[in-house]
Amino acid sequence: MRFVILLVCLLLDAGPPPVAPSTGRAPWPPADTAGLSDLVGSWRGRGQSYGTPVADSLTFAPALDGRFLRFEMLALGGDRFRAEGYLWTTGPAANTGSVSLAEYSTGAWPIRALIGQRVGTRILLEEHRPERDIRIILELENRDRLVLQEVNLRARPPIAFVDEVFTRVSH
Repeated sequence: MRFVILLVCLLLDAGPPPVAPSTGRAPWPPADTAGLSDLVGSWRGRGQSYGTPVADSLTFAPALDGRFLRFEMLALGGDRFRAEGYLWTTGPAANTGSVSLAEYSTGAWPIRALIGQRVGTRILLEEHRPERDIRIILELENRDRLVLQEVNLRARPPIAFVDEVFTRVSH
């Protein structure tokens, strides 16, 4: 009988669990897009991917209250590649802080997580896993020209398997 009374009391008191008030601060270093805002906009690129001529569109836009830069890449010719993900910085200075990239794609590696840093006009990102060691280089050569390279670091010498030049279409 006590069990039934206890069960009824629990059912009558059921509701969402209590939630602590938000402090507005994350328990980890805040993500930001400092030093990445020059990438915002739409881009069109041409180059090669695994030796095949390709053309792609690439878009960067602020996301989640400006804490992240969301990107989307779509094949326009040469292959059927599609990718999307996020780019963000953590660290004290926009030009020297840590940069991270999370990518989800239709490519050979559907999920990639790379970390690196911004050095001047270049963003250098690397991923080291049992099946691959790669480097992505994003270089903003000027306000309207972006170079993307993906390099196989295991090859001797390292080989760029993606090499593409993008021109800004809009801001």
